[in-house]
Amino acid sequence: MNLKEMGRKIKSQRQYIGLTQEQLSERVDITPAYLSGIESGNKVASIKVMLAIANELDMSLDYMLLDDIKNDSEHTKIDCNIIEFKHILKELNDRELIDSFVAYSRALSKEMLNRKIKN
Repeated sequence: MNLKEMGRKIKSQRQYIGLTQEQLSERVDITPAYLSGIESGNKVASIKVMLAIANELDMSLDYMLLDDIKNDSEHTKIDCNIIEFKHILKELNDRELIDSFVAYSRALSKEMLNRKIKN
């Protein structure tokens, strides 16, 4: 596990989604300074913190931790608008609504891919 590379991946995904360090650190219950240290590769995060960050950024832990895993497969690409909408639903604290949205989004994505393949 390369801490600098892990931090780069976290920072890149956070910026892609459009979150500040302050917003992400609040969501995972750590200080912005601690998150900055993780992103710069100067701090080691606990498993609990890594899981929380991965969850908030919709990243897999294997991608976050391993240098040879790429985040470019069609299954792991997630539009930042969908992620932001998921966070809005999460703030509403309605798990059933979130699960319904995720299922709907997956079905819609599959349908769009099928149409693209046919053309």
